Amino acid sequence: MILKWNNNMELGIPSIDDQHKNLVEMCQKAFEWTKEIEEGVDYYDQISQMLESVKEYTIEHFEFEENLMKEAGFEQLLEHEVEHSFFVKKLDRLNKRDYDEPQEQKQFILNLSQFLFDWLVHHILETDKKYVDTIKRD
Repeated sequence: MILKWNNNMELGIPSIDDQHKNLVEMCQKAFEWTKEIEEGVDYYDQISQMLESVKEYTIEHFEFEENLMKEAGFEQLLEHEVEHSFFVKKLDRLNKRDYDEPQEQKQFILNLSQFLFDWLVHHILETDKKYVDTIKRD
């Protein structure tokens, strides 16, 4: 699994592109971390901290993005907010028991990084591209 930013993901709005790059890098770091996980070592606290960091950064990004859309008068703002809300709720629903045992932690991180990357790519390439013209016009 290769998780890398590519030029197709660029929206041409530097502040948003930088934030998206950071989110993709967070996914990549999570994936790379799985290569360093030692069998039998408990990473529960580190995983919890990583999840919280991803969630906090994502919420900040969503608020920033939504404010730009509001200011520009983007007509599909509500739909976009719903998609953002769904993502945050999905992160909230991740069950701590899913990574409570050391033997489950590597797979949990792999699954999480894949989920995050898949969602981000879909969201950037499909959903976010819809507001680009409106924001650039403003």
